[in-house]
Amino acid sequence: MRRKWLNGLKLRIHAETGLTASAGVAPNKFLAKIASGWKKPDGLTVIHPERVEPFLQQLPVDALWGVGRSPRASCEREGLRR
Repeated sequence: MRRKWLNGLKLRIHAETGLTASAGVAPNKFLAKIASGWKKPDGLTVIHPERVEPFLQQLPVDALWGVGRSPRASCEREGLRR
């Protein structure tokens, strides 16, 4: 139901503004924020509770909020890529 509603909302945004919208749905705000950026532009990512760990395991370390250039470099020096 959520996916259908979000797709409808995305279509409405595009029809009224000509812009695309990305959305993420997850068990918490942190994951929803990551999910919304996962398939930009015009993406829709839903992370079900049982898929949280596999989803996070596939992400590069800089996909996590707050990990920018400097922390990413530190992680890579330590051999952490995901």
